[in-house]
Amino acid sequence: MKTTCAIYFDLGNVLLAFDHRKACRQMADAAGRSTDDVHACLFGDIALQAAYERGQLSSEQFCSRFREHLGVEVEDSHLLHAASDMFEVKSEMIPILIQLKAKGYDLGILSNTCEAHWEFVSDGRYELVGYFEGPRILSYEVQSMKPDPTIYEAAIAAVDCDPSEIFFTDDRVENVEAAIKAGIDAVLFTTAMQLSHELSHRGIELPR
Repeated sequence: MKTTCAIYFDLGNVLLAFDHRKACRQMADAAGRSTDDVHACLFGDIALQAAYERGQLSSEQFCSRFREHLGVEVEDSHLLHAASDMFEVKSEMIPILIQLKAKGYDLGILSNTCEAHWEFVSDGRYELVGYFEGPRILSYEVQSMKPDPTIYEAAIAAVDCDPSEIFFTDDRVENVEAAIKAGIDAVLFTTAMQLSHELSHRGIELPR
């Protein structure tokens, strides 16, 4: 049976559901452009969102590049709120977090995210994020995105245990595979029940 001394969760679609289409619609409304224009700006050739999540752009620079690329005028605060108000708590995860905390685990987050999204979800509006008192390895802070090896190296360095004793769950196959390559005990997230089974296999029994 595996020994687990540290537990990391991905943020999006594991702890919080999110909808990029909603964010693009809201940003389009704020900027007076089409949703397709906004989507192309964020995820197309200039890949503005990826640069922001890698920490290559500050929030101010992100907004400036967005305005410049689309030729629009919109305040930073309005744009960033429109970009960030797209999350919903996966309520089925809360009992798992409560039980893990009760067992003494300091839970960590290992996530590709940007400054605006993290500030939005961690400002107290979502109960779920408050359970995480362990390391928070955020792509924009370490300037590396999953599945790049550097972000996993940061996660390993942040805890005092062997990589094989770190448990990590993520909803993307490539991120899980990269974590395993780094020596981490990683599994693909599908449902809260499946996660409970994976933890049980590691000797972490959670009441159902």
